[in-house]
Amino acid sequence: MLESETPAKKPEPTTTETTTETTTQQTQPQQTQPQQTAPQQPTQPEQAPTTSKPTFTQTFKKGQYHAQVKDLQTYLTNWGFYKGTINGIYDRATIEAVYQFQLKNGVITGKEKNKSGYGRFGPQTRAKINSMI
Repeated sequence: MLESETPAKKPEPTTTETTTETTTQQTQPQQTQPQQTAPQQPTQPEQAPTTSKPTFTQTFKKGQYHAQVKDLQTYLTNWGFYKGTINGIYDRATIEAVYQFQLKNGVITGKEKNKSGYGRFGPQTRAKINSMI
């Protein structure tokens, strides 16, 4: 090498101070967000056996079965008019009990010329029973 030639110095790398931030993530239990669902409509409670008083709304014919006849027979039994089986059939025993109820509660007098209402579960008899239950 010639004296005049000086070996080129390699430039020294310059050190720049850089701040490296080390972020440490704290491990926290991951909270699960409740899933949003459509608001639920209030549900009706299941139908329990009715404990409310029935309202009699129809006339029954002899031999007819109806759930309300059971209620009628139950009331007539409790009041001492019906002695038969509570079976939901508007039978002769039920008709007789209705007739006795009508007499005792002034629905009929027993002296009517037209006896077609005797034992009939018509509007006057229904109204009287509905007022008593």
